[in-house]
Formats: sequence, C-alpha cells, structure tokens
Amino acid sequence: LRDSIIKYRYLNPSKAIDFGIEFTNKNYDVKPTKIIHQTYGLIGEILQINGLDDLALEYFNQSIKQYQALPDSEKKFPSINFPPWIILNIGNIYLQNRNFEEAYKKYYQAIDLFNRIEDKKVKFNGLNTSYSNIGLIEDLKGNLDKADSIYFQVYQKRISSPKHEDILYSLVL
Repeated sequence: LRDSIIKYRYLNPSKAIDFGIEFTNKNYDVKPTKIIHQTYGLIGEILQINGLDDLALEYFNQSIKQYQALPDSEKKFPSINFPPWIILNIGNIYLQNRNFEEAYKKYYQAIDLFNRIEDKKVKFNGLNTSYSNIGLIEDLKGNLDKADSIYFQVYQKRISSPKHEDILYSLVL
C-alpha cells in the first residue's frame, strides 16, 4: 500500500489518499514501525498539498506518536524524540493559515531538532528550510529588512553547497 501511496501522490492524489485510508485501517492497532511512522507523514503531506489541513495535522500528529513509540534503534534520529520534517510541515500549515505565532514556534522547534542531528546533509537542508520559512513570515508581516537579512544568511550558507538549485532558490527569495 505504501508503494501505491507514493506512486499516486502527485499523479492522482485522491487515489493516494484512498490508499492512505486503507493503510491506516490495516495498521490501526499494529505495533509502531518506521514504515508506519513514515507513511503517516507521507499521507499528511498529500493531505496538506491538497488543502486538507485539519486531516493533515491529524496524520502528522499520528506520525509523531508513531515515531515516539519506536525504539531508538529504529529511529532515523535516535537523539531526538520528534521527527523534525514533520514539525516543519506542521509549521507550514500554520503559515498557510497565517497563524504566524504557531508557525514560528514550530519552525524554531524544528531548528532545535535539526541542530541535534549528526547527519550534516539533513541538518543543512532542514536548518536552511526552517530559516527560509521564518524569513517568509517576516516578509508576509511586512518586515522586509528582517526578511532580507534572514534570506541573505540562508543564501550565504547555501553558497557553500554544490547544490545549485538551492542557491537559485535563495536568490529568488
């Protein structure tokens, strides 16, 4: 079922959601696993992209519960008790709904989590995304100087990366 969700997430989101519901029903009372945690997060992303924010939050919260119930040996990042990308996605929902204070809280929580991760690539991408989103909040609030300062700091970090699309993204902001 997870493969079907992945296959249809962009091609046919409604079908992906149907597979997600089926997955949820089949795994409701099952012992938490990494796959279940990741699939709840994936379903949350699909729901979020399709504007179903309340449902997306439910799935993201289930993903968090699944992650927290995993033994450390099965967690991608055993040094933290929250999945940082899920926290960041929850912040994005708050941002989309212009609840800037809650978005700030989630982005700063994600920053704290990413800072505790040893995987340099994940940390780099997560921190830059979190700070860019904080810059976006400042931009939307009309604090253009503060937004520009944040965007420039992210750009400076991304310049050190050979990933050209990230540098271009920072230049667009």
